[in-house]
Parts: sequence; structure tokens; C-alpha cells
Amino acid sequence: MTEFPDDVLARRLATLDVPVDVGRVTQRVLAARRKPRGLSIRWRVLAAVPLALLLVSAAASYYAPVFAQALADAPLAGSISGPMLRQFGLAGMPHRVSAFGDRVSSGGYTAELAGGYADAARTILFIRIDPPARAFAPFGEIRLSDQFGHTYRMVGATSNMTTGENALLFQPIEGLAATVGARLHVAFTSIEEGLPPASRTISGRWDLTGTLAVDEGLDLTAPGPIQLGDARLSFTRVRALAVGLLVEFKIDPVDIDEFNRQIPDGLKGRPAFRVSLVGTNGRERQQLGGASGGGGTDRSRMTITGSWLWQTEGSGNYVLSVEWEGVGSGTRTIAVP
Repeated sequence: MTEFPDDVLARRLATLDVPVDVGRVTQRVLAARRKPRGLSIRWRVLAAVPLALLLVSAAASYYAPVFAQALADAPLAGSISGPMLRQFGLAGMPHRVSAFGDRVSSGGYTAELAGGYADAARTILFIRIDPPARAFAPFGEIRLSDQFGHTYRMVGATSNMTTGENALLFQPIEGLAATVGARLHVAFTSIEEGLPPASRTISGRWDLTGTLAVDEGLDLTAPGPIQLGDARLSFTRVRALAVGLLVEFKIDPVDIDEFNRQIPDGLKGRPAFRVSLVGTNGRERQQLGGASGGGGTDRSRMTITGSWLWQTEGSGNYVLSVEWEGVGSGTRTIAVP
């Protein structure tokens, strides 16, 4: 048989001594085996991103309730009666009231935070007690706070002992909560059953929470001041709200005794200082609220600041009338868009 030249080449290749760098091979093998581990680390990082976003969203929902979709989806007030809403000018716009539904039972009574409403003038919480009872006895024990720790003073309340409906009125929401929405916590430790003098107090612990967006409204051009004798009535802010017209004012200097004077009329008497708002139809509008406070050490030269809130009937020109019997009077027109 004839031998091919490549047989010699084959024998030569078989006798070659090929050096092997074991260290390098080991590094390459280990590097190849580390690749899946690196991949798992990358996947863990990617998996952590949605978790971080979830945590951020949870924090944003807590400190900024407006961020939560649940707030936007809850503008209902079907569980609050018309007469209760009417007292606060909300009967014609129940969609402005946020429904909550948070409940807690204590002492044999269940309290439900049925709904709430907040604007630049006030904060209103509607609470139902079952069996029917008052939710504001004693008056000073009800506490309201927001997610930032700010507390709000209770300034009024009303109740229906037949239905157990209670409407609690607080100071307006302030600070950052007024911008991002307020996560409110209301707590009370006693309720009142029955009517005085046969009423009785029931002790317990009721803690309720709900989130509210503030109806900030639209700032309007404030009218010029009105001179009332030696005193000057200045309008510091005028704001059109969904439910009415908010007017903030300052009067100074004021003789506080003259300001609080009552004019005898054969009945309980009428206040010497009176204010009213007439609507576009010529009828006087319902006043939904008002508050004032004085400052200074001289009772004859004090400064009074406060606010008035009237229910309105839509856009148009409204006439604000101020009369201080024996001192002075004046009117101003406020255009509501």
C-alpha cells in the first residue's frame, strides 16, 4: 500500500508536547460559571425597582392622599341625609362630599365616618352613631389631626338624635395638607345618649380615618375698604368656593363694647353690627358661617379679624352690605364669575 505524506505529519502531531496553562483555564471556567450568578443579581435589581416604586407610591399615598386614586373615586354622599347637608350648603352638590365608610365599635355603639367636606373656610365631618347618639359630648374631647401632626380645633356641631347623624365642624385644613390632601384622624372617648336632662354619657374609644381634598376655590379681586366711623373695614381676601362666597376681613381700630352692643327691639335684641349678602335675584343669601376674634390690650382700640361665608346661587354680582347702627354703613359689589 502506498503511504501518503500526511501520515508522517500525523505521527509528528501526535508526538508534539503542547503546554497547558492550568491557571488560565481555571479562571476561564470559573468566569463562565459566574455568568449565571451575575445574571441573577441583575434580575434581583430589576425586581427591586418595582418594589421601590411601590414603597414610594405607598408613602406618597399616605402623605399626599390626592395622589391616591381612591380619593378621586369617592365623591359620593348617598349615606348622608339631605337635611344634614342643607345646613352646610351642600344639599345641591352632594358630589362635593367625599364618602368614607370607616367604622369602629366601642361600648356597645358603632361610629361610622360617613363622609366629609373641606374648603378654605371650614372642615366638616359627618359621623353616624348606631344606636343613635351624640358624638360630641363632652364637646372638648373630640380630636382631629392630619398626617403631618397638625391638629384642628372643633368650632361647632349638630346632630339628629333620631338617625344618629352628627356633623362636626372644625377649623379649615392648613399647611401642606391643604395642598396635597389631608389624611384625617378623628378620635373621641365619649358619646351622649338621649336628650338633657335625661341624657347619659357612654365611655369608649372611637378612632376614625378618612382622606379629604380641599376645595380651594378661586380668589377674586377684593373690594375697597369701608369707613365705619373711626373704624376701617378692610377686605383681606375674597374667594369663590363651590358652595359659596368666602370673605375675610379686618376692622380697626374698634371699640369692642360698641361692636358687641345689642339694640333693644322688644325681644332678644338685635346686634348693632350686622352684615348681609344679597344675590342676583335681589334676595338675601343664607350665611353658612362666620368667625371673628379680637387683638389688643385697649378695649377701645382693638383689631378684629374674621371671615364670613355665604351660600351663593352661581355667577353674577352680589352686594355685600355692612351696617353698624349709630356708627356707619356701606355696601360693596362682588362679581362672582
